[in-house]
Amino acid sequence: MMDESMDKDQLSKPPQPWEFRSKPAWQRLLIMLGGVAVNFLLGFLIYMMVLFVWGTEDINLNTIKENMNPAPEMEVFGFQKGDKVLEVDGQTVNIAHINKTILLRDIKTIKVRRLDGNQEVIAIPDTIGNYIVNRGFLPFMFRLPPVIEDVIKNSPASSVGMDSGTIIRAINGTPVESRYDVVTLVGNAQSDSLLVKFVSKLGEQEKILVLNKEKKMGVYFKNPEMSKKEYSFGESISKGLGYGYWTIHDYLAQLKYIFTTKKGITGVGGFATIEGKIKAIFEEKTFGSDGNFRKRETVLTTVDDQYPQSILIEFVQDRCALLDQVQVGDLVKINIQIRGREWTNPEGQVRYFNSIQGWRIEKVQVQQVGIPPSGNAEGAMPSSSFYPSATSDNSSENSNEGPDDLPF
Repeated sequence: MMDESMDKDQLSKPPQPWEFRSKPAWQRLLIMLGGVAVNFLLGFLIYMMVLFVWGTEDINLNTIKENMNPAPEMEVFGFQKGDKVLEVDGQTVNIAHINKTILLRDIKTIKVRRLDGNQEVIAIPDTIGNYIVNRGFLPFMFRLPPVIEDVIKNSPASSVGMDSGTIIRAINGTPVESRYDVVTLVGNAQSDSLLVKFVSKLGEQEKILVLNKEKKMGVYFKNPEMSKKEYSFGESISKGLGYGYWTIHDYLAQLKYIFTTKKGITGVGGFATIEGKIKAIFEEKTFGSDGNFRKRETVLTTVDDQYPQSILIEFVQDRCALLDQVQVGDLVKINIQIRGREWTNPEGQVRYFNSIQGWRIEKVQVQQVGIPPSGNAEGAMPSSSFYPSATSDNSSENSNEGPDDLPF
């Protein structure tokens, strides 16, 4: 066995009794397995100490009075707007992490309470993981109130009189019930000018708000309160073991989607698939003294994300012609590759640049959402990581992770 010294001359000599290579095979195997086992034990020990020293911090669910909004894709299973998840497979759950519970835990039923107070148990098909991954959506989103915590100075919101504590009531005549509604209405608006009804310190007002260049209002919504849980030394041992176990479990559970979905998780490595609406298409440009390098760019606005993003994607050389088959406003799916390069300037400084290159583009046809058969779901890949969740029996193992909902 070669050690860190890389001493090849030593290996060319006859084995000495004290050398590792002279030991029986079973002893060498025990030593190698011991190294792996110690790494695992160290990991569990770190989890225990983290919980003992810092504890966990999570959303204070007692401060969230509203229910949740299931994604439209979840309605085919029987979920309805305003459903509140009560149990998963008969166990109470930490709803702050319900999305990863659905995605990575092998669940059979979810019990919900409707807006009218009735309770119902919904059967979950075993293909739901592939269904979520291939369509790229979050199953549930918090219905957090549209209360503004802070307003950016000289922003569109400040120009119409919004301030801390402002509550948004409607946008372009559409009532707003949660901040998710605000994000959706702003992101899908056809014009940068919005008729916004809101309640500020000056009372209820209705004004025209013109979005900035990034199509933002310039506000920060009030986040839910957080609660911290501390553990005794004894509690941290048992909870740390559970935390480590479920962390390993969820890592391994993610791997199955690489092999069981039709396309796998295409975000692995430098390749990915992104879906959205064409916002802009620019003219082709040539570079170099002889103009041999050609590049054409487009801006894609994601539509399935809770907070839509405008992403610049470039097509180079012969692939520039791919943009001739689409136009502004089309809903498309683009296969992309993340590229990077190193450049040294005349002063000798090294800089690095990244770009997103498209290599295939196709229009997306809007169709009725149905339950796909196992391994045959179609749709866009998710653009974000999976968010952990836990039942009441193991909520502490994952409770230091953030909720599925993010600020606007």
